[in-house]
Amino acid sequence: MTTASKRVRVQTFYPSPLGEASLEELQRRSVALRRAILHERELKNVVDAFHDGFANEDLVHRFSRPTEDPTFHALLGDDCILGLRYRGEVFEKKLFHCPELRLFHGCLLSTRHIGCAFQFEGDTKGVIAVSTLSASAMVDYFRYSIVPANSFSSRGGRA
Repeated sequence: MTTASKRVRVQTFYPSPLGEASLEELQRRSVALRRAILHERELKNVVDAFHDGFANEDLVHRFSRPTEDPTFHALLGDDCILGLRYRGEVFEKKLFHCPELRLFHGCLLSTRHIGCAFQFEGDTKGVIAVSTLSASAMVDYFRYSIVPANSFSSRGGRA
């Protein structure tokens, strides 16, 4: 009696081929994405539009450069959206800027979550999506607004 060896199939990730949209087409898409960031109620649709229209486009990859933009980094810092929602988790962030589209975008990864963030240069609103790495289909969507620190008004009184 022979024992058949167990075969284990390892699923390998093969990235989809990069798209070949022109810069003009990407600029047209960016107008629609910017409008969606500001007005679309279903944030899943906004994230889908970002992934479908930009994530696998060759020109976006070629034009994007790592960014040290302090505002974009601060939004994704430990004392802001991610730190408050996912206390104790450390997210590795790869953040980029595509000057031709005026688009900040990036990916986020912790031991339990993966996500993306994007915002247009000069805008005060952006979107973050974070999902678990487990088999769960749960995704947290966030639309954030940047409010300048000096824009808060005081009701008076003394501290």
